[in-house]
Amino acid sequence: MILILVLALCGLTTAVDHGMYDPNLFEGDMLLTPEQKAAVLHGVNGRASVNTKLWPDAVLPYTIDASLANDARGMRAIRAGMKLWTDSTCVRFKPRTNERNYAHFYIGGGCSSHVGPIGGKQYISLARGCWMPSIVSHEIGHCLGFFHEQSRPDRDNYVTIIWNNIPQAMRFNFNKLSSSQIDSLGTPYDYASVMHYDRTAFGSGRETIRPKQAGVTLGNKRGPTAIDIKQMNLLYKCSGGGGGGGATQAPVTQAPVTQAPVTQAPVTQAPVTQAPGGCVDKDNRCPTWPSYCQTNDYVKANCKKTCNLCGGGSCQDTDRRCPYWPRYCKTNAYVQKNCRKTCGLCS
Repeated sequence: MILILVLALCGLTTAVDHGMYDPNLFEGDMLLTPEQKAAVLHGVNGRASVNTKLWPDAVLPYTIDASLANDARGMRAIRAGMKLWTDSTCVRFKPRTNERNYAHFYIGGGCSSHVGPIGGKQYISLARGCWMPSIVSHEIGHCLGFFHEQSRPDRDNYVTIIWNNIPQAMRFNFNKLSSSQIDSLGTPYDYASVMHYDRTAFGSGRETIRPKQAGVTLGNKRGPTAIDIKQMNLLYKCSGGGGGGGATQAPVTQAPVTQAPVTQAPVTQAPVTQAPGGCVDKDNRCPTWPSYCQTNDYVKANCKKTCNLCGGGSCQDTDRRCPYWPRYCKTNAYVQKNCRKTCGLCS
């Protein structure tokens, strides 16, 4: 069973290793637009888009970054992940020609995806640790419009969240969404869904989700379940399931694009030795932490170059998703406030 986001504004053993999750992303691996984020976190309701914010004709155009397209193992994982959906649904994947809206696969710092079509180019990040068919199918599931299984409003009937084992800052990842925000299309709760968190997600090895039914496994490493497939077919109004053999054309590649890697939140550790003097970063991970420049004391003290804290003032993006949001610079107050560098607002 997979959950579908309903947004009026928008008109493992889980398949994903939670160690690859980014604590700055919604539920660890989802890139939300500012409108989606407002709808989910602040309760903007509406059902109008559940049948409209889909990929037209169930066809997802895509490109693959050259660095990934040249890796045989990565390409095998992508093709296999696509095939897990195309074997039993009407969803198809088409190498992009001139489509305006499309997904771009690239080697990021973790596993992540935008949720549903957002307009224009959007991203599916697949670090090398994500190169398994089930993980690829999980991230593609997000791209097609699915949320995580344990977010559905009736989840407390099926699982218990062990809040004491979840760091306070990570607890938002376990919030339930309301029936006005998601629609499971009448399908039952699916413990084994490829979209379900595993028992220890965000728990550093401790149990964070406990199933109320004995003997079940949360998530799976094989791919979409029968219920996942059923919901995909319902969402895209497939008649008679799938057919065809998935993406058979040679993928379109293009020059690599620079993306902010998906990384874990910084933790205090001995700094990397640097030559004295000048304005330098004292930790070699600083370039991956610009979003922590205003909120983390360790980053502020040890990443002065990255954070532009070298005596000449500071101007940086405080949300690592800013590079994805330049189109909102003139219209969205959150982006204007938190993405000053991306928006060119560094006076």
